[in-house]
Amino acid sequence: MKSWLLLFISVFTVFFYGCEKDAVLQTKEYPFLITDEIKEIDSEGVTFSANVIDKGTAEIKDFGFKWSNSESDFSYSVKQENIAENFSLRVTSDLKNGVQYYCQAYIQTSGALVLGNKVIFQSQGSLPPSIADFSPKEGYDGSRVTITGSNFSFNRANNHVKLNGIEADVIRSTTDSILFVVPANAFNGFVEITVQAGDKTVTAEEKFNITGPTISAISANEGYSGDTVTIAGTNFLENETDTKVFWGSIEMRIINISSTKIDAIIPPISELLSNQEDDLNIYVGQKKASGSKKFTILHAWMLEGNFPYSLSLNYQTFSNNDDGYIIDLDENKIIKFQSEINKWTVISNDLIPGNKHSLCIPHNQFIYKVGGYSYTPFTESKELWKFNVETKQWSQLQDIPFSFTKATFYFYDGLIHIITDKQEHWKCNFENGTFQELSPFPIEIERPYEQPVFQSFLSEDRIFIVTQGKNIRISIRK
Repeated sequence: MKSWLLLFISVFTVFFYGCEKDAVLQTKEYPFLITDEIKEIDSEGVTFSANVIDKGTAEIKDFGFKWSNSESDFSYSVKQENIAENFSLRVTSDLKNGVQYYCQAYIQTSGALVLGNKVIFQSQGSLPPSIADFSPKEGYDGSRVTITGSNFSFNRANNHVKLNGIEADVIRSTTDSILFVVPANAFNGFVEITVQAGDKTVTAEEKFNITGPTISAISANEGYSGDTVTIAGTNFLENETDTKVFWGSIEMRIINISSTKIDAIIPPISELLSNQEDDLNIYVGQKKASGSKKFTILHAWMLEGNFPYSLSLNYQTFSNNDDGYIIDLDENKIIKFQSEINKWTVISNDLIPGNKHSLCIPHNQFIYKVGGYSYTPFTESKELWKFNVETKQWSQLQDIPFSFTKATFYFYDGLIHIITDKQEHWKCNFENGTFQELSPFPIEIERPYEQPVFQSFLSEDRIFIVTQGKNIRISIRK
């Protein structure tokens, strides 16, 4: 009897403390819920439902259902305000007929994700997606468009939007709306919008208008290289897309651009003796707009005749008083071209004095032969010679106070300025024999002896110096 009493007390103690422990578990902060067996299922979809046995004490952030098959996972929140003792969800998309799925209800608290039991069901299919409307009705590459409708996929990755077969980037989606970006494409005009949700596809009844560049007018249909042409139209600047203008395959430099106007420079071409025509096209991204007529680049040069003389490699060319001159230092020949009568004439065959590699400078009726160098042996000269074009006579002047291998010159305030490959800068009055050294040329000059590039020219009241080696152009304001 005593043994039975001890056994009863032990069992009672275990039962009492076991019940007390179970009671503590049920009063913890986490909720407890059950996923109901599937009762409503047909060819249009399935209805999930769940019962909340205990809401717990933790704050409930969200609740809904998770379901999956061997290929995809889905999750959908049904939270509106406060959680009820039961909640449900009708699913009418993403379900494949005859495929087995798993479903679980869930509750998300501030500290944990609580899942209900898994329920297995075999789908009988779901409804196809439908498109009710989309907005805006037109747009450019990169424009955002919203589609409204029903039965779109719960997963953004399962919603595919295509315009004329080109897939668009879906930014976000729900079961009743999709926001996508118009993809880059070369097409202008009306296109079909199709939505594929899962394995089902729908096409919108209304078509979407993809806009593109248009050309309404061109300021001229011909011009010279370097001239400016103005193109009027629409959609030249859209969504930060790169805009380019081409004449045939040659890109034109754009100097001004707006959404309705482009100013571009007519490009240089290789053919200089005849007019050349080709299409003028504007490219905005992948889209192209063409002018209604071909654009003609006019030839800038005219062949007046063949040059009647042969020259050595050591010659210089220049102009003076509207006439052209060639002085061939190896052949001792000075040739004059009279543009008014289109005539070449040898004005001197006399021996050209001094060395053979000098700087020749035309000024008034004279040609000055300045400094230079000789090869055998290599020496730099300071000699200064003057050729009178009218008398055809050479005379020697006072030596210059500097020497060089290569030099260039320009005229400023009626005086000759010489810049040498030693970076020296001199102002010269040859007739008076006065020379003034100015501040040095700021760029180091490469000194190759065989045909170095070192030239100067005057343009728009500025002196430009072009030098080889560093490929630097210096502009000196007068």
